[in-house]
Amino acid sequence: MQTTIYEQYTVPQLIRLFSIPAILSLLVELLTSIVDTAFAGHLPNQADQALAAMGLLTPLFTVFVAIQTLFAVSTAVLISTNLAKRDWQRPLQLGVHATILLGVITSLITFLCMTPIFNQLQLTGEVASLAKDYLLILLFSHVFSSIGYTLTSVIRAFGHPKVEMTIISLAVVINIMSNAYFTFGLNLGIKGIAFGTLLSEVVCALLAFIYLKRKKQWYRYTNYTWKERFYTTYALLKIGIAQTIIQALGGMTAWLVNKQLQTFGTTQTIGAWNIANKVYIFCLMPIVGITQAIQTILAYFHGQRNLQKKRLVIRTTLQWTTIYSVLLIVIFFLFGQNVLQLLTNDAQLLQEGQRILNIIFITLPLTGFAYTVMTQLQVTEQELQAVGIGLTRQIFAMLPLIYLLPILVHTFALPFSQTEAIFLAIPFADFLTAIVAYVFIRKQGLFSFSKQMIYNKEK
Repeated sequence: MQTTIYEQYTVPQLIRLFSIPAILSLLVELLTSIVDTAFAGHLPNQADQALAAMGLLTPLFTVFVAIQTLFAVSTAVLISTNLAKRDWQRPLQLGVHATILLGVITSLITFLCMTPIFNQLQLTGEVASLAKDYLLILLFSHVFSSIGYTLTSVIRAFGHPKVEMTIISLAVVINIMSNAYFTFGLNLGIKGIAFGTLLSEVVCALLAFIYLKRKKQWYRYTNYTWKERFYTTYALLKIGIAQTIIQALGGMTAWLVNKQLQTFGTTQTIGAWNIANKVYIFCLMPIVGITQAIQTILAYFHGQRNLQKKRLVIRTTLQWTTIYSVLLIVIFFLFGQNVLQLLTNDAQLLQEGQRILNIIFITLPLTGFAYTVMTQLQVTEQELQAVGIGLTRQIFAMLPLIYLLPILVHTFALPFSQTEAIFLAIPFADFLTAIVAYVFIRKQGLFSFSKQMIYNKEK
C-alpha cells in the first residue's frame, strides 16, 4: 500500500516541509500588493488619486480575502482528514463548487451595491471614478482568485507544498510583468493594474487545476443527494468560518485604530502607525504560514486518531513560533529604527514608529500561541471555540480597549500618551486572548508531554 507524505517524514520534517513554502507564498503575495501600490504611485498625473482609490477600497478587499479563506481552508482540512481513507472526492467537489458559487455571488452583490459601498467608503469625484474602473475588473479577478486559493490549498493538502509555492510565485511574476505591460506599455492606467491582477489569478487557478488533473487528484463528478451536499457543505462552513471572521474583523479593527488616531493623534502619528503596522504584518506572516501549514498535518493525524503526533505537532509549532517571536522582539527593541529606515527617512516618523513597535511586538509570542490553538480547534470539530478566540481578540477585547484606554490614560494621568494607549490595546488584547485559548486547549490534554514523547523521532 502506498504511503502518504505524512507517513514518510518525522513531525519536525513535515512542519518544515509544509511551512517554508506557505511562509514564502504569503510573503510573496504581500510583496505583490506593495508592488501594485508602487505602480499606482507612478501613474502620470493620477498617482495621488489612484493611491487614494486603492487605499479607500482596502476594507472591501479585506472582506474579499476573508471570503476566499472560507472554503479554501476547510476544503484542504477535510481532504487531509480523509486522505488516508481515500475519501476526499466529496469535500473536493463540493468545496470547489461552493468556492465558485460564493465568489460569483460576492462579486454580483458588490456590483449591484457599488453606489452605497462607495458612499460608505467616502469615495467621491475623480477618486471614485478611478476606484470604479479598478473595482469592475477586480470583481472578475475575485472569482478566479477564490478558485486559485482553494485549489492551491488543496495541492498542499495532498502533500505538495512546494508545488503550491511554485504556482503562486509564478502567478506573482506574471502579475508584475503584466502590470508593467498593461499599465505603461498600453497606457491603461489603473485599469492596467487591475488587468494584470486578473491575468495572474486566471493563470494561478488554471495551473493548479492542470496539476491536480495530471496527478489524478481531481474529483470525478458525482450527483450527490441533497442530504450529502448539506452535511458536507455544513462541515466546510464550520471549519472555515473562524478564520474568515478573524480576517474580516481584523480589517474593521484597523479602521477603528485609524479613526481613534484621527481623534487623539496627528497626521504624523497615523503615518508612523501605517509604517509600523506594515512591518508588523510582514513579520507576522511566518507565524501565519506555520499555523496554516500545520492545518493539513493536524487534520491528517486527527483522521488517523494519532494523538501522540498531534501533540508533537502542537509542541513543535509552539516552540518554533515562540523562538521566532522572541528573536523579533530583541531585534526590534535594539534595531527597530534601522528596519523602519527601509520605509522612511523622516527622523520624527522613525522615532514615533520605534515607540509603536516596542508596544505592539511585546506580546507576539502570545499571538503565535493563539494562532496554533485556533488551528488545533478548527481541525478537531471545535470550530465554535476557535471562533470564540477570534471574537475575544477582535470584539470583546480589542474594540473596547481601543476606545477606553485613551480615556483612562487622560482621566487617571497615567504615564502614557493617549495615542500610545490606543496601541496598548493590542498587547492587552493578545494577553486576554491567550488566556481564553489556554482554557479551551487545556481540556484536550495536548500539554501532557513526557520527555520521551517530545523527542520521539519515529516516522
